[in-house]
Amino acid sequence: MSAAADSFGRTLLAALAGSAFGWLAVLLAAAIQGLAVMFLAWPFYTVLLVVLGIVVALFMAVLARLWRRLSLVAVMSASAILTFGFFAALMLRIIAANSGRA
Repeated sequence: MSAAADSFGRTLLAALAGSAFGWLAVLLAAAIQGLAVMFLAWPFYTVLLVVLGIVVALFMAVLARLWRRLSLVAVMSASAILTFGFFAALMLRIIAANSGRA
């Protein structure tokens, strides 16, 4: 049995830590592109990022519980990558939807 299957709480904390790394990656990418102001000007994006990270962390914790071979590092890494990827895809979808409006 791996460490991820021992305790759901430890797995959930690892997944939340991974989501926090994903949040930092999103904020770093936004700062590099000059879009960090969007998190202050529109709280919707901040709330969306936090909720998305929590949902991804819960999903990864449940997945690690069902698939017992996942280590804590794998849970953390997958949570960070999924949080960053889902938020980036969601932002692209919002930008593409609003680009047709004048």
